[in-house]
Formats: sequence, structure tokens, C-alpha cells
Amino acid sequence: MNLRETLKAYTDKDPARFHMPGQKGMLCPDDITELSFSDDLHHPTGVIADLQKRCSSLYGADDAFLLVNGSSAGVCAMLCALALKLKRPPRVLVGRDCHKSLISAAFLSGALICGVYPEAEIFGTLTLFSLQTAFRALPETPDCVFITSPNYYGMCADVAAICNFAHGNGAYLFVDCAHGAHFPLSDSLPPVPVCDAFCVSAHKTLPALNQTGILLSCSELSPYMNRALDMLQTTSPSYPLMASIEGAIETEYATHMRRIEYLRSVLAAKGIRLAEKPASAAYSDPTRICILADGLAENGYKLGAELEKHGIYVEMSDLFCTVLITSPCDKDEWYERLISALSSLHGETRTDYAFIRDSGHYEYCDVRAAMLSESEKVNIRDAEGRAATECFGIYPPGISCVFPGERIEACVIEGLLGSIAAGGRPFGTDGETISVRRKE
Repeated sequence: MNLRETLKAYTDKDPARFHMPGQKGMLCPDDITELSFSDDLHHPTGVIADLQKRCSSLYGADDAFLLVNGSSAGVCAMLCALALKLKRPPRVLVGRDCHKSLISAAFLSGALICGVYPEAEIFGTLTLFSLQTAFRALPETPDCVFITSPNYYGMCADVAAICNFAHGNGAYLFVDCAHGAHFPLSDSLPPVPVCDAFCVSAHKTLPALNQTGILLSCSELSPYMNRALDMLQTTSPSYPLMASIEGAIETEYATHMRRIEYLRSVLAAKGIRLAEKPASAAYSDPTRICILADGLAENGYKLGAELEKHGIYVEMSDLFCTVLITSPCDKDEWYERLISALSSLHGETRTDYAFIRDSGHYEYCDVRAAMLSESEKVNIRDAEGRAATECFGIYPPGISCVFPGERIEACVIEGLLGSIAAGGRPFGTDGETISVRRKE
């Protein structure tokens, strides 16, 4: 029996539940604990082990680990595992479009990180050229390259080329593929990343419950991933969460791909512009619908607000666009409502927003030391030149404007305040203040 069948067989017995959790099946019948038959996520030998093998086979990895704390736990596990293997804090070259969980991972693992900006274009991804430039500039060779692919807009880096380069320079490649859990389910989607370890969030694009994810690993690193997850994940993992992963990886995607093709064609016929694959990206995810605000609203935040008036709630908005995550669970009626709502909108869009470009200055940053240093709160407008002690930015997408320990530049302050004024929701701030290193 698989995990879902095992849970059903138990609940069908109408058992006397003298075990955790205290709700005893009254809130959710499948919510049980580690029993004689239900296996143990931290030492799986039965139905959970079988499910993890099916996951590793689907994603083309040596090993798979179920995540009940989302891809954030997977990101942290990757760097902590590398520290365990190296027996020292790793040196990591990081794409600056990384999720804020990477900052947590650097703190927990002690990693020294150096950031590299994606290409300065709308929806741009990290490129091999940018990584090569940073490699040459750093005094000590990175132990690992960590990239995000796809990004929040569904744009994918050239992972294969980056992997070859990293391996050729003695470094591992880790990928935050949180938004690509559905990639192996259709040939019309981008390929699954070929690298040393990556994580996917089942709950983002598959019919799985929130908090669910999968960490995929090569066999060389798997023992260390297992040790790291023992420290990072709860010892009381949710069986409903794990069972939802089992159902999610069996999702049929062909019908949804046809539906997305139809939606895109209708929007194009109505002159509604969607984000196109930038030159820096190798692939783009067609199921990620990024509607440009141009001609519809002042900016993406305003566009998202207008759609809410029609009962349409989007994943994310920014200065340029509004981002919609689609899945096979979408109702057809939603698509018709979206088309109707967009057809009714008209507005001018500001296009004078500046991109932050890579300065060409590369050095490692000790995140842990910065976050443990003496700090003080200052107004965001007065933070230029000060060293950050926490990460801050706009959520979603949860990308930090600077890494803890780095000096805050005027362009960062301007960009953050501009996004907040336009409608973005900040994280890592306390009102209008942020945390910086205390002056001596």
C-alpha cells in the first residue's frame, strides 16, 4: 500500500487513538503520528521511503527527502549539509534574486556568501558570464554556486551550462527550484535542473497542501542532507502534508497545458501583453502568467488591486507586472473572468523605473557575524552607507535588498521606498526603520 492507502486503512478501522495528536482525528482523520505501520520521516523504511523513491525517480535525482517546512527548509538543508561535509563554513556564490531563506541558511551554516546580480533586464536571470566574472574576481574559489531557477516570473537560467562551469572549477551547484515542482509532468515545460541538489515546493504549482516540498540530492551529499534535515524539520511531521505530496506528483498536466495555450492566445488577440523570455533566460514556464501593467494600470500593484475588484486574487505584483500562478486545479470560469476583467481595464504605466546593476565588486559576506553584531534602528532614508544586520525587501517575492553585513547604497533605498510607495509590502522593517550595525 502507498501512504494514502495506509492512512485510509487505519481510519476505516475506527481505531481508539491513544496517541498524538490531541485532536484524535476529529479535525482531520488522516492526522496521525508515527505508529507501528506509518513509518518515520526521520528514519523512513516503509511507505514514506517508498514515496521518496518515487519522487527521486520522477525528478531524476539519486535521493529525495520530503519537506514539511517548505522549500525554505530545503534551502537551509543544502547549505547546512555542505558545511557538514566540508567540516567548515562553506564559501558560496549566490544569485541576488535568492529568497530570504538563503539568508537564514547562511546564518545557520555559517556560510560566507557573495552576491551576483541577474542581468539588468526585466525578469532577467543569472547568466554564466556573470558567474564567471565573479569567480575570477574572488580571492578564494567558492565551494558552491547557489542559483534560483525558475525565478518568480517563471524564467529559467541555463542551469546545464552553469553546472558544467561550477563542476569544472571544483564547486557544487545548488538550485532553488521552488517554483518548478511541476516541470517533470509535461514535455512542454522547462527541464528539471541537473545539479548536485535542488528543492521544489509542491504546494506552489501542484495540488498539494501548503508547506509541502521535496529536496532532491546526488548520492554524495545525501547523508549530509539527511543529517541537516534531522535538525531543521519537526519530529512530528504532518501526515496529511506528506500524503498530499504523494497525490501531487501523480498530477495529469496535459489538459492544463492545452488550457494555458488557449488563455495565452486569447490574451494576445486582445492586445494584453505578457512577460516574454528575456535574453538571459534559457527557458520560460508557460504556466506562469505575468501580465504587464503597460496600458492597463499605473503599475503592477495597481493592476493587482483592480483585479481584486473583480474577485481575482493574484500571487504577486510589482512595479512592472502582476504574476498569476496557474495549476490543473484552476476552474475554467476563472479564466473567463480574468479575460473579461483585463478587457475592461485601461491606464497609463510609468516606465522610468531603474534597474540595479552589478557593481563588479565582489567579496564574501559573513551573514552570521553581521546578524550577531550590535545593532540599532535607523530610518530607511538615513541608512545609506550603514551595514545591514538583517535582511529586508518586498514580500512577495521575499528577495533581500542587501545581505546582512553589506553597506546599504542609495539606489537600494530609493528602490525600496519606490516599491513601498507604489503598493509593495515590506519585510524586515519596523515601520520606516531598519536594523543596521551600531556605530562604534
